[in-house]
Amino acid sequence: MATKLKSVLKSPQLLLALKAVAFGIGLNFLPAALFVPLAILLYAIPFFRTIELIRPLSVLVVVSLLALRTVNRWDYSLFLVVYFAFLFYLILGIKDLVVIKRAGWYRFLNLALVHMILLLFFYYNQEFFLIKLVIVFCALLFLLKELLKNRLVVWLLAFLMTQSIWAIGLLPVGFINAANFGLLAYFIMLDLAEYQLSGPAYRQAGYLPRRRILTDVTIFVLLALLIFATSRWGL
Repeated sequence: MATKLKSVLKSPQLLLALKAVAFGIGLNFLPAALFVPLAILLYAIPFFRTIELIRPLSVLVVVSLLALRTVNRWDYSLFLVVYFAFLFYLILGIKDLVVIKRAGWYRFLNLALVHMILLLFFYYNQEFFLIKLVIVFCALLFLLKELLKNRLVVWLLAFLMTQSIWAIGLLPVGFINAANFGLLAYFIMLDLAEYQLSGPAYRQAGYLPRRRILTDVTIFVLLALLIFATSRWGL
């Protein structure tokens, strides 16, 4: 038994999985005052690249606490616990250089957190709309700074996304499809921004190639039509 335990502790993937399980158990059973220190402790040890992913960790902790206190059904709660534990596993894996293709997984982590932020926002957007919109703007800034190194682009993207959320909030499509539409807008804006910033030739030219714009616009239109087609329109 001791030998098996030592072999588990020597496996980075299994050790991160155990931490993710502890995160999920703490999220489900501990009060926030105990869960937050537990999450920080699980994340911080070992002290390696500790500051690197502190922003997405902070967003994950806050969003997971809010989301779990929003749902009433146990099966939804169980799904959320497993989902957030998986996101915590990704954060640990990226931080400790355990997962491969970290850039792709970090993009998935970013989109997953933004989607959950949008779900909570549109679910609770009936009161204090402007205050919550400002909070979402700050959260977007927090997450975008990890993906984009250009401060001007980060602020511009967060501002445009906030304006899009404001407009989407006027549509009577339900909070889930509103969040899906918001995530779609975020994905397209982020993709164009990353493509522009990553290509030296296009940076010098100062424009995006038409093919890239056409591809993203086509994806946006098709998925937007799908979202609208599956929405229950009503006030």
